[in-house]
Parts: sequence; structure tokens; C-alpha cells
Amino acid sequence: MVCADLTPDAVAGSWEESTPTHELADGVFVACDVADEAQVSAAIALAVSTWGRLDVMFNNAGIIGAVGSIADTDGAAWRKSIDVLLNSVFYGCKHAAKVMIPQ
Repeated sequence: MVCADLTPDAVAGSWEESTPTHELADGVFVACDVADEAQVSAAIALAVSTWGRLDVMFNNAGIIGAVGSIADTDGAAWRKSIDVLLNSVFYGCKHAAKVMIPQ
């Protein structure tokens, strides 16, 4: 399994607290900004290069995003919300499909 996160060390710590030690050998933690298509593609490529195939893509990233009045919402905050909450799902599906469909 590849676990991709902005802060992989924090995720690895949570993983270690909730997972028996013998299962940790099956996990790789990698820094990844899911709003960056190239980084999502690289995380998927890491899974394939490590295990030789991709069987499951759990596309689960999120942030609270832009909140507040539409009149006061900053455009950059709105774009970041769309990037993380919508575009990242497209990137994950797109690059996983490139691997999984031929399998």
C-alpha cells in the first residue's frame, strides 16, 4: 500500500498506533499534494514500481475549504478547495485508470 499525504510522517505515526507491527512492512508513506497532478501520478507510479500492479485506488483527500460569505470568499481559497476536493479525485482516477484498465 502507498499512503500519500502532505505530511507522511504524521500519517505513519497514526498508522503505527492503530496497526499491528507485522502489517507495517506492507506500507510506503510518500509526501504528495493531491492538488498537483504530477505528484498524484508519481504516487501511483510508486505503487506500481513497488508492487508491480495497482488493484485499488482509495481516493480520499479533503480539507474544510473556503468557508464564509460568497461576497467575502477569497478566490485563491476557492481554487484551493476545488483543487483538493474535486480535481484531486479526477487526477487519482485518471492515473489509476491508466494502470488498471490494461490489467
